[in-house]
Amino acid sequence: MALSPDNNWVEVLQNFPSYKEYEKLDNVDFANEKGNLCNGAGSINDIQKLKNSCYYFQHWFFDNIAKKYYNGNHIYYNHRVAQKLFNIVSTLTSVSSKINQCYCHFSGSPDDWKKEKYLHDYFENHKYISCSNSSKDRCEEYIQYVTYINSLFPRKEDKCCDEGVLIEEEFCESYFKCDGI
Repeated sequence: MALSPDNNWVEVLQNFPSYKEYEKLDNVDFANEKGNLCNGAGSINDIQKLKNSCYYFQHWFFDNIAKKYYNGNHIYYNHRVAQKLFNIVSTLTSVSSKINQCYCHFSGSPDDWKKEKYLHDYFENHKYISCSNSSKDRCEEYIQYVTYINSLFPRKEDKCCDEGVLIEEEFCESYFKCDGI
């Protein structure tokens, strides 16, 4: 079976660091966490580590909202639940100024969210993508993946970068790096 964006690339990338982070989030029992997640996040001193954790959370959150409340880019009848979840996350993350990076804006479409997640994950995983210790089939899957990611670059690079510098930090920092990989 040929890989496509609809495959979510999970089979190919499931052992890479970004997918391990998403697995951790999948295994959190949010019902029992209550305020503990935000309290722990607010005490992290390393701001870059906090930002990275928040970016993973954002992409995980958007991905789960899209799976549960959307059919492609079309909203299911219970989209109000999705809006309320965005409001809850926004309220919780606004409690501490240290975690404003986690703010999840209810804008864009699931297709946009997915592309941004793919770009984020590529930047996190690119150094692990190698055909040298991979089977021929896996190498072909990597090539398809990188080719797909490459198709996303021009539009986002034009929007986010100017001469290799990130110019739209608020909107692009969570998924795009301009420093050339």
